[in-house]
Amino acid sequence: MLMLRSARILGGETDRADFDRTLGLGLTFGPGILADNVVFESINREQTGPTIGGNVTAGERQVIRDALNFGGAAARIEAQKTLEIVRKRSGLDYVMFR
Repeated sequence: MLMLRSARILGGETDRADFDRTLGLGLTFGPGILADNVVFESINREQTGPTIGGNVTAGERQVIRDALNFGGAAARIEAQKTLEIVRKRSGLDYVMFR
């Protein structure tokens, strides 16, 4: 939630407490930490969606791998931006080594 600044968070009922804690943390540090109007939406864990089995071609596997790698890279960039904002607003924005 903090990493991607998502406006819609999907999770199970057990994830609601984590959402509330993160929302409180984001509101503590002010604007720019969270997306505007963040909402939590509970998902039904019993619903089954399409599954990927052994019939996925090598090309499709590469596309899936690329999408996951890109998503991970984007998440790391957003996490670093969020960390820098939190450090600055909490007074921990300093240089340890010169």
